[in-house]
Amino acid sequence: MAKKKVSIPQYGTVMRRGIQYYRTRITDADGKRVDLYAETSEELYEKELEARRQVEEAVFRRKHPTVAEYCEKWLLMQSAKVSSSTLKGYTQNMNNYIVKPLGDMYLSEVTADDIRLALIPLSQKSAGLYSTVNMLLKCVFYSAERNQLLDYNPCVGISAKGGKPGKKKNALTDEQVKLLLETVRELPPYVFIMIGLYSGLRREEILALQWDCVFLDVPTPYISVRRAWRTEHNRPVISTTLKTKAAQRDIPIPKCLADCLRQVKATSISEYVIADSKGQPLADSQFKRLWQYVVVRSTKERTYYKYVNGQSIKCKVTPIPGGHQKNNPKLVYSLDFDVTPHQLRHTYITNLLYAGVDPKTVQYLAGHENSKTTRRHRIFPGRGGIFGGGHPLLAAADLQRDGGLHLHPCACARGGAVFLHGHRLFCHRQAGKDAEIPKKDRHHIPGQHFALSAAEPLRGQFQGPNARSGADAAAL
Repeated sequence: MAKKKVSIPQYGTVMRRGIQYYRTRITDADGKRVDLYAETSEELYEKELEARRQVEEAVFRRKHPTVAEYCEKWLLMQSAKVSSSTLKGYTQNMNNYIVKPLGDMYLSEVTADDIRLALIPLSQKSAGLYSTVNMLLKCVFYSAERNQLLDYNPCVGISAKGGKPGKKKNALTDEQVKLLLETVRELPPYVFIMIGLYSGLRREEILALQWDCVFLDVPTPYISVRRAWRTEHNRPVISTTLKTKAAQRDIPIPKCLADCLRQVKATSISEYVIADSKGQPLADSQFKRLWQYVVVRSTKERTYYKYVNGQSIKCKVTPIPGGHQKNNPKLVYSLDFDVTPHQLRHTYITNLLYAGVDPKTVQYLAGHENSKTTRRHRIFPGRGGIFGGGHPLLAAADLQRDGGLHLHPCACARGGAVFLHGHRLFCHRQAGKDAEIPKKDRHHIPGQHFALSAAEPLRGQFQGPNARSGADAAAL
């Protein structure tokens, strides 16, 4: 059968550099006019057909993107709102648990059953990972629905509950705290652990702490949280962007931590409290090596590989408490419990609650934006408390329980201690009634330190640069 003859349109011609070309114009996917050139009309006709096919495909893709394409677009939109570390976590989870099972499907083809099937492997993972991937799925499909790319959202009715519940990390007991400090006393992570246990700072807050935010030469030493640490490509980045607004706070510290920091400051060559040998903040890999001083001294089961006759054999070993490492006899397995950096903060908060400090005050000291986060810390009976009455806040604990006055951990710029009674903010004066602080004047409370004693549990005198005179204090 003879091949059907193709009807080729009549194209116009133009001269370019002395050569005659056939020319036509088409409209691309963005609505712009594009010129196409060829030396023969047949060649130009083929170019035109290919270009129109690509335009139609691009228009179709925009109206009907695949899951992988829209996930990539959603991540690009989020990059302007979230930190690089958060975006990295989103990208990794999305590629592993959304794009792999659903990436080749068009958004409009995905059904609720497809999503449930994609979530099945996550049921064997942690509840936290399951919740994160579930959130990402819903964000992607709800965004597509708002942009009218979907007639029906398949995520409607998908439960957020799933995964294996994680093992809860309890606060360290007083005996464990004592053993931990004795184990690392002469080791590099000692200062980090002391700050975590006795001020409750987050890891990123400790690693970003500079000496200009550590006030030791005042009646009540305190730490001011103003910076946070993060890493990009294993390089430290210090910024003033904290985890939440509540993370900016001033924390009074006990005598043991103040003495420890004075000793470190006397020999420090860096502006950072925790620094490397060159005085720079730690990178992510450097912090991991720092914490290995703790891990290698625990009795946690270890896995290693050895080669026998050219084959790799997996071996497990469980250290015995009090035993010594074979390759390093000086290293003793003295920690019969697991400890993480965040567990230090958890221990600090738990001990404050056990000591009777008002939960609202603990919420401030912990930098929690929501009080529910503070209430998640469990109190166990029979705990002695690691502060032993030496924390500045604990002097007022009995009065808080008996009198209902909730001490707020900052001092009033007008010369008295600030406390909360219900939801109202008051300033306690030495003479006269307690006066409520108007909302318009509350910005004068700088949130610096305060001095407490057993004799005057609610008396405090602000020592910072914004302290006011006695006449100003009497005007309250």
